[in-house]
Amino acid sequence: MFVGFAGKNTILAAMSKDYLGDALKVRGEGKPNLKNKNFADMLTKLDDKQSMAMVVLGDVLTKGPLADAPANIKDMLAKVAVIHGGITLTDGVKIEFSAGTKEAADARTIKEGIGNAVNAGIGFAALAAMQNKDLAPLVDFLKSVKVTSKDKSVSLKAEISGEDLGKIIPGGAKDQ
Repeated sequence: MFVGFAGKNTILAAMSKDYLGDALKVRGEGKPNLKNKNFADMLTKLDDKQSMAMVVLGDVLTKGPLADAPANIKDMLAKVAVIHGGITLTDGVKIEFSAGTKEAADARTIKEGIGNAVNAGIGFAALAAMQNKDLAPLVDFLKSVKVTSKDKSVSLKAEISGEDLGKIIPGGAKDQ
């Protein structure tokens, strides 16, 4: 991973020195000449209002630390062409990510897999919340996760208020 500072409010990170170097050369004066057209296209779709935004090429997902992931996860990651999105921090947290897949059927498979994982998480969190009422906002957060697919795209959106975040993470937000 290569990281560089593009300005006082911008940090760039890339898996390749070439991508980072090209991005750092631009500094708002034009478009970088990036080698991967999908990557360049996704950069234009990032929301500059997000606190943290990112683009990840799909082939990176099956390498490095994720190369040792369970087979079903690696199979799902292999279907991804590119991921873009980010997190917005205000008094709460808003998460928005989209993945482009190689085939429309891949998008539906990923949507189903993520949906199943979220539903399992809701079940486990609900059981834990029965023992510890402070975890109830976690259940609400997991219920806010919306996963949709259209054509070759999968989108995930979720949101948690500052008040609920403060209930889950003691001291994480001011008491209201």
